[in-house]
Amino acid sequence: MFVDAAREAIRGLKIRTPIREVRLLEANAVIELLENSLRDPEFRLGPGGYQGVGLQDFFVESGILTEADVREELGL
Repeated sequence: MFVDAAREAIRGLKIRTPIREVRLLEANAVIELLENSLRDPEFRLGPGGYQGVGLQDFFVESGILTEADVREELGL
């Protein structure tokens, strides 16, 4: 139910405003990102590179970012 409501909210923002991408974050996803930034000195706040993914890489598309998404992308 939350997913459908979130998609509608995202769609509405993208239609009514010049915003192109909207990313909703689950609290556990934010915690996982913060913990990873403390654990991994190679984790960058900007885009990733040959060293791996960076924080900015998680915000390139609209939708809901879950803890599972973060863990999968980070290979945890």
